[in-house]
Amino acid sequence: ALDALQMERILFESGSNVLTAQSEQTVKAMSEVFAQFPEINIEIEGHTDSSGASSNNLRLSQLRANAVRDYIIQQGIAAERLIAYGFGDGVPIADNGTAAGRKLNRRIEFNF
Repeated sequence: ALDALQMERILFESGSNVLTAQSEQTVKAMSEVFAQFPEINIEIEGHTDSSGASSNNLRLSQLRANAVRDYIIQQGIAAERLIAYGFGDGVPIADNGTAAGRKLNRRIEFNF
């Protein structure tokens, strides 16, 4: 179940750390799975594309990772199990020179 949920993109309102309604539902579903495995700790990584200043991207990625963490906590998952990191545009998975690549680089990843 978690593998399928991880394929869902976590999206935010443009230029902000506000989760879209659809992404809230995805994170809520992930939280329900996390609740079934209380022994597992979760790292939440925020990533951006390279548009704009790197310092702004780093800040935004941290705010977005924090927003996901905070939403998961609101769903009843212990804060001690969660850590949020913002990587800015430093770990791209696609070419920032294309719109499609930038879209892929704007992401939240989970590590267990």
